[in-house]
Amino acid sequence: MKYDTQPDNIIRQEINAELSFLDSRPSLHYDIMSQIKGEKVVNKKVSLALVFVLILLLTGTVAVAAVLLSGKDFVDQFLGPMSQQTENAQWTDEELDRILSLSEDNGIEITEDIRATLKSSDPVYKEELLRLFMKIDLGFYPATWPLEEQAWYNELLVQYGIAEKQTRILPAEGEISQEDALNIARKYILDKWNVDVLQGEYTFYQQYMLSEDDETGAVTKIWDIEYESEDGTFYVVCLQPDGAVIEDEFNTYIHSPEANPGKVDSIVPDDIWDLAERMQDDSFYTVETLAHFRSDYGSLIEAADNSKDASVVVMRLLLEIPYAEPKVKEITPGRAFALAKNAAVAEGWTNDWLGRCRYSVSYRDYEDSETVYRICFKLKQDQRDLFYDRQMPFGIVIYIDPENGDVISINVLNELDEYDSYCEFPDPHDRYDSLGNG
Repeated sequence: MKYDTQPDNIIRQEINAELSFLDSRPSLHYDIMSQIKGEKVVNKKVSLALVFVLILLLTGTVAVAAVLLSGKDFVDQFLGPMSQQTENAQWTDEELDRILSLSEDNGIEITEDIRATLKSSDPVYKEELLRLFMKIDLGFYPATWPLEEQAWYNELLVQYGIAEKQTRILPAEGEISQEDALNIARKYILDKWNVDVLQGEYTFYQQYMLSEDDETGAVTKIWDIEYESEDGTFYVVCLQPDGAVIEDEFNTYIHSPEANPGKVDSIVPDDIWDLAERMQDDSFYTVETLAHFRSDYGSLIEAADNSKDASVVVMRLLLEIPYAEPKVKEITPGRAFALAKNAAVAEGWTNDWLGRCRYSVSYRDYEDSETVYRICFKLKQDQRDLFYDRQMPFGIVIYIDPENGDVISINVLNELDEYDSYCEFPDPHDRYDSLGNG
């Protein structure tokens, strides 16, 4: 064998020779590290040369490689394989501690959101954490990621059983390309609203996705292309795979209608759309966040009082719910969540069903009744074929007594409701019966 004389290349060549019997797969790095740490039984004998090479890696060159490990690499090499070790939809506390340690060992500069999630006492879903690590390098909004990265991540979720099926895809043969879709959308915006999005500063969002008909549940492919200007104006164009425009939207979310000579559909403060984006993640719906919802966001929402936008309407409805924090001697939110899951399983739900749902956990102090923990699960948008095919209910709501952990009541949701994207609604105590009607 002819060797490269550079030290790091010699090490690499030794590794390649010694590991030739192993499959080349994303989890290889994780498997080897686990074997070295004694976390797995090694089925094949490892030669002394391999041990020596691995020691060199751990003490030397790996330190350099770890600094270069991206959030996507960490998801691919560590979090994805780890997610298969248990069937639960949530990480265990031990796994979260281990993930924090692994991220530090591999030089990942984790965000404050990730650190808070890893140390949270609330349940952490596997997909939630994978997405946070992907955002380290690719950006906060998945719709701004390259199409290839969106499809790769979605495929990884399916591979490891976190998602049931692919929802983010790449164009197939015979379908318009990304470049063609963008050109059609830009021309449409120019023709309809007299705006050239290639001029000026615009944030660009793109998705090619599998969607479904609201009435029939039939699967369709859709290009969703959006341009957002610095002043908060959105131009949205949705296309069929052949390039036909099927939907469009124009909204401007600025403080004053005089600031924009075009059509104004709604006028709300700029920052409220950051809140609306956060409210799309289950990690927002914790007892602590909701308990401070009014104090943190009340004035912001009230400034948008005239808006008819659905997101703002939902925010106003949340202000009406008497959220609070549990008392010192009451059970913790994590314990209430675990009890609610047990109650759901006793009702016939499976962990697999629960893993296909969005969820929220809140503590409510109603004046006319006892305080309650309210835990709600509703099927995610991309999982609703199970509901349409009558394989499972749409959702389930469990009320837990915060003093003793007893199950107060269980409400199985057998129909889609007006609040199908928000687990906090509806509730029999709430003083409204329709979206937007207080």
